[in-house]
Amino acid sequence: MTRFNPFPALAVSLLLCITLSFISHTEPVVTISSPVAKKVYKLRDTIWIKAGIKSEEALHDVVVKVISLKDSSEIFAKQFHSHSNSMSINEYFINPMYEKGSMKLSIYTVGHDRKEAGRKDVVFSSSGKKK
Repeated sequence: MTRFNPFPALAVSLLLCITLSFISHTEPVVTISSPVAKKVYKLRDTIWIKAGIKSEEALHDVVVKVISLKDSSEIFAKQFHSHSNSMSINEYFINPMYEKGSMKLSIYTVGHDRKEAGRKDVVFSSSGKKK
């Protein structure tokens, strides 16, 4: 009678797990078509945020934020939940900046592990209030 030796199967399983852990997954790709870098907006202009995100894996959360670079105050923020591997963003906000200054749009994904990936930033500005 032959005895079953579990060690070869265990070794193969362990080797497979180690190999799979070294396979790198590419980060999500964020493409922003609006606003464009260095564009200047006037007070109360409508600023459209148009972007696309593609990933090899299912997305979880997509975060869209606009902050003032002067004081890091949040001007616009929205979070989307998705299980698809791609997403389109078509949002807008009204420019609230009375003073001349720069703003930064950031779009990135957050996975189930709460790690941020695929960040893309665009800096644009406001001409401020007309005098």
